[in-house]
Amino acid sequence: MENRQNKWLVSGIIGSLLFIGLSISVSIQSNWLITVDFKLQTLISSLVNPGLTKFFSLISITGSPIFVIGTASCLMLFFTYRHDIYSASFLGFALIGGDALAFITKEVIQRPRPTQRLVAESGFSFPSGHAIGSTILVIMIFIIIIPKIESQRLKLITQSLAIVWLIIIIFSRVYLRAHFPSDIVGALILGVSWVSLLQFVYLNDSPLLLSKK
Repeated sequence: MENRQNKWLVSGIIGSLLFIGLSISVSIQSNWLITVDFKLQTLISSLVNPGLTKFFSLISITGSPIFVIGTASCLMLFFTYRHDIYSASFLGFALIGGDALAFITKEVIQRPRPTQRLVAESGFSFPSGHAIGSTILVIMIFIIIIPKIESQRLKLITQSLAIVWLIIIIFSRVYLRAHFPSDIVGALILGVSWVSLLQFVYLNDSPLLLSKK
């Protein structure tokens, strides 16, 4: 148990440091970051066509904060009904805390969104709200839902669908020019580091887990 806790803590600390470093680069508009973002945007822009734009516009809705929070709320109600307060509270804290951190970062850095967007968006760009919410939801699926599934086949299907969905969501945000690639990377790092630190705290303090030691 202790080694497992330490791995989550190390992952959270490393992720936090990486996110801080990337945030500073975004804030000071580092040349290397601008260059990488531009090259990736140019590459993805070459794929733009009406069919894909419509597809990614629809898919992107499933990664919106409202949709993700709605899905998480349904899961929390289910866990509460099953008297699994650990899973319900963990999921709630993970998503609410992650969204709050993303919002605060957006307001502090205030990075404008890319120009010539293919969808209407408001607010600042870094980090991506769609990406962090989707990332946290998928991580939570792996942490609290997958272990509860007995069928190995169903586990594999659930894992595959979750990963594919996340990949499509984060790609769609760059394709639609709603975000720079670095906005997505920042959201992924923030999501992973936040859940890692929260998992470390839960493994230490959860009465449910402590009772199972």
